Amino acid sequence: AASPRLEIAGGAASDFGEGRLPARDLPAESWNTQEWLEFLRVLARPLETGKLEELDKAWNLTGIGNYEILDEWLLMAIESGYQPAFPRLERFLIEVGRTKLLKPLYTALMKTESGKTLARDIYARARGGYHTITRTALEKILFL
Repeated sequence: AASPRLEIAGGAASDFGEGRLPARDLPAESWNTQEWLEFLRVLARPLETGKLEELDKAWNLTGIGNYEILDEWLLMAIESGYQPAFPRLERFLIEVGRTKLLKPLYTALMKTESGKTLARDIYARARGGYHTITRTALEKILFL
């Protein structure tokens, strides 16, 4: 059965996405990782950048320390073209070595020409810090 807390987060995503609930009024003060992930995954993509900006101002998602939530936020930023998150995306791709977190971001970047250039540039700088298995997985995505 679905969790009532996840249903609340999903409902909040629908309400926010459709303009019925401002970001600052989200019931997110006590949300755990799973609730944030549910919220972010329910939101339509691409999401207009004004909505991403509103969320970021209210909840500082670009600056969040939880890497699972940050990973999903950065994926949404790539898919929606939310440029203010891109410097953090670059640092994240260089700092983090977990294949599970990196693959979706590099995959999303590879969907546009500018993204391909950025992905390959960041990968060239980050490659030395990645485990061999991670490098192999990412090079398939990057066609290297």
